[in-house]
Amino acid sequence: MRLVPAFVHFSRSADMDERTSNTFEFAKESTTQLIALATGVMALTITFASDLVPEGKNNYIWLMKASWVFYFISILGGVWMLHAMTGTLCNGPDDLRHGHLFSCNIRLPSFVQIIAFILGTGFALAFALFSF
Repeated sequence: MRLVPAFVHFSRSADMDERTSNTFEFAKESTTQLIALATGVMALTITFASDLVPEGKNNYIWLMKASWVFYFISILGGVWMLHAMTGTLCNGPDDLRHGHLFSCNIRLPSFVQIIAFILGTGFALAFALFSF
């Protein structure tokens, strides 16, 4: 039987808590950056929408409107993810150690946010390419 000093066990536990904490921090930062980008692009394009659409060339405005919808969905997905992360953290450290860190309640809103952001950006680029 091998005896392990108590501080080794605590040090491994502390490393796991540090890693878990960093994982949540990085996920939170990524989520808030996408929320900020979607909000900024949406605000700028709505503000200057009349300048973006040349006179008599409103054929492709539906692309910009679609991008606004997807950016809004991306923002909602980001807020949903932040709330899901909070709920997961509130369950306590036992849930975090047993693989619930990346459960469906966090992955689904993250997927919604990222895919909606990519689609919103694609529609905005398509509008820019076809309108000018």
